[in-house]
Amino acid sequence: MFVPGLFFQSSMLALAFAATANAHGGQYRGPGSAPPPPVTPGGGPTTGPRPESATGTNWQAWWEHNKEDLLQPRGTIAGPVSGSDEFYLGARRPNELRGTQLPSDADRRDLIAAALQQTLRESTDRDVTTACMIGLAKVGLDVPPSKLSELFALRLREPNQEVRETAALALGIAGLQDAWPALASLLRGDEGGRKLAGGREEVPERSRTFAAWSLGLLAGRSTDAKQKQHTFELLSSLLSDPGERSRDLRVGLIHALGLLAPNAERSAAERMLLYRIVDALWAFYEQDLGKGNQLVQAHVPTAVVRLLGRGNSAAHQRAKERMVRELTAPGRSNELRESAAQSLGALCLPQEICAEDAVYAKALLHYYETGTDQQTRYFAIASLGRIGGEANRQALLRVYPGANRATERPWVAISLGLIARQRLLAMPDVVDVDLGRILLDDLRDIDVDTTRAGIALALGLCAYEPAAADIRGLLASKTNSDTAIGYVTLSLALLGDRAAVADISDLMRRSLRRPFVLQQCALALGSLGDTGAVPVLVEMLSQSESTATLAAIASALGELRDRRAIEPLLRALRDKDRSMLGRAFVAAALGGVGDKDVLRWNAAIARDVNYGALVDTLGNGSTGVLDIL
Repeated sequence: MFVPGLFFQSSMLALAFAATANAHGGQYRGPGSAPPPPVTPGGGPTTGPRPESATGTNWQAWWEHNKEDLLQPRGTIAGPVSGSDEFYLGARRPNELRGTQLPSDADRRDLIAAALQQTLRESTDRDVTTACMIGLAKVGLDVPPSKLSELFALRLREPNQEVRETAALALGIAGLQDAWPALASLLRGDEGGRKLAGGREEVPERSRTFAAWSLGLLAGRSTDAKQKQHTFELLSSLLSDPGERSRDLRVGLIHALGLLAPNAERSAAERMLLYRIVDALWAFYEQDLGKGNQLVQAHVPTAVVRLLGRGNSAAHQRAKERMVRELTAPGRSNELRESAAQSLGALCLPQEICAEDAVYAKALLHYYETGTDQQTRYFAIASLGRIGGEANRQALLRVYPGANRATERPWVAISLGLIARQRLLAMPDVVDVDLGRILLDDLRDIDVDTTRAGIALALGLCAYEPAAADIRGLLASKTNSDTAIGYVTLSLALLGDRAAVADISDLMRRSLRRPFVLQQCALALGSLGDTGAVPVLVEMLSQSESTATLAAIASALGELRDRRAIEPLLRALRDKDRSMLGRAFVAAALGGVGDKDVLRWNAAIARDVNYGALVDTLGNGSTGVLDIL
């Protein structure tokens, strides 16, 4: 199911959007982070709430793409050291929120997967069909005698394009390794692929693109080095083929290659494969394909970062040198500069650990202070927070007072919060009190709603508990900004403020028509260990037919992953009086509750992606890979 956007509510924008959007939406990734979604032939309901601001340079877009690793409640912080890859990759993030009851494998197979499979067999509705396929893929369990790979393969030949591409993607999300030959054939568009696609003269470009994504997801999950090798050979051969001119397909191939990271225990052969993949990506990056194709090439640094991670090997240092040159190279697009700034944040080490990386941090700071592309400037400041370390903390503290209150200061505040968060991971209970005081003073002094929301999140990241009372006071403020209220709620969860549970619970009950606020309240309550959110959300599910509200409730229930939601959701799924769209969102919620993975399946794709260089199949606010719930 391409589930509608989750996060922001603006009544005027929502009304304007209703005339053009389609039913298959997904996660809202921040203001201006995607072009307007295409109109589905024949119309269809809208995708959900839209942002209050239309500029992609706002900090919310960065937060929404990178938040998955940052929402770990304070009480569960443990493990990774400052600046370690585990922090950024979320490898040790707990797989449950306090107060929730995770479903058992039997729940996931015999209740959730069985119900979704039965509904999929009976459905002729596009929304319900796609919702069930993605839900089943997230659960990833066969219900004998049926096999998921067979159920999905049948729908590769459906007349509806969205059903076909969902089926291709579902094979990868589910991790069905036996689907590799079919996906490879679909990607190549050969005779076998054309037969799989229903005997068409050509496999549609979008189907090929989603097959590429799916192959990357499959190989990324695989422990078979040979399969990774075969996937690399197929993907790289198509990427280097001058006849492949589709921007969507080439972006899909680049990101799929970036998903082929070797297993943790790397053999010599796997390390060799990693460097071959990186070399192939850089070879494509360095081709002179014209300025129009630099948007495609801008995705290469993201893929390389995903493969290499953070470090100081020779391959890391070569990548850093390339990226720092890109920041000031003449004749290059802003998209390339933006990707360079982001990738440096994910590659570099603090200078206290690796002295030679100090030059890259200085280059990022210099671009922030003197650069002309606003998005690159903000990515540069976020990257300093990603890198961490005391030298970068001091640099950010120096620029903070002079940063524009409405636009720049939230970026700097969150970056400082990231560094404070890293310190907590390394030394639990060592709170950056000096930073907390500075941020709290600003929270009290600044009256720009979105700025206060960013500062509140930064205070949550640095766990400065004296700010809790002031932040709770913002919940009762008269602001019309759901953006601000939603993030304020989440900041209280990051602080572990149990005193806020009653206020957040009351706000959630009053937010049936405020989807972003509703969803954030549910996540906050789950993080704080409140057990009352699930029954309230299930009740609200029956009270609304609003696409935006249904999306928010489905997302919240999926994030909470509480087995107590299963039975009421199953009743709602079987309710034939409920609209097809409503049942589709119920299916999406069930898929979230039964998800086999700790983080969303596309969280790794969203992390550090350059959302200023999107193509339609990557993110369009509706049917792109980043949009799917």
